[in-house]
Amino acid sequence: MSQISAVPGVTSNVSRVLSDKAFLGAFNVRDQETVGPQVGRELQQKAIWAVVFSTLAMGLYLWIRFDLMFGVAAIVCIVHDVMVSLAFLGMINGEFSLTSWPPSC
Repeated sequence: MSQISAVPGVTSNVSRVLSDKAFLGAFNVRDQETVGPQVGRELQQKAIWAVVFSTLAMGLYLWIRFDLMFGVAAIVCIVHDVMVSLAFLGMINGEFSLTSWPPSC
């Protein structure tokens, strides 16, 4: 609780109310799971194939659904979006996880 009073914008009244009304208990890490390098490599390969196949399936649908010219443009758009998302994550050294994938058009 002593660290709260050091935060900018926290007045002495706010700090007093927090120390009177709030309780900061101890916490424990209950579970932690890790993935080994072999499983991680397998998951990475499966994710790449899933992206490739889903992009091809969307592109095939768009090509059939729309005229040839619009279908080609839609496929280019899908591939472009995937490449821009991957490049952005690579530039910021971002995490490639379920919450950051798939990119939206």
